[in-house]
Amino acid sequence: MKNIVVDDDFHQSDLKPELLLAQYIELIKADVASYLVQGLALKDVDCPACASSAVAASFKRFGLGYSECSTCGTLYGSPRPSDEAILRFYKEAPSRAFWSRQI
Repeated sequence: MKNIVVDDDFHQSDLKPELLLAQYIELIKADVASYLVQGLALKDVDCPACASSAVAASFKRFGLGYSECSTCGTLYGSPRPSDEAILRFYKEAPSRAFWSRQI
């Protein structure tokens, strides 16, 4: 049996057109706001890796906060929406359907 290995550098834009990615990002922003942030009670959680409560707020993206554990250095989403809200997002959000159909 013969194996052929091809090594080539690809840019993300070679595989996924920039215009479609820009549309997807805008859909994600809107979906995160409507499915995960607005009108929901976000809950602070301890570090999922070591269960430490010694955490510090790190940054926000699309309205969701991220914390860094002072004990083990894990970066994770907190405060976060409920598991049910996250499942609903993945089942219903228009951005997910756009990704499947367009990208």
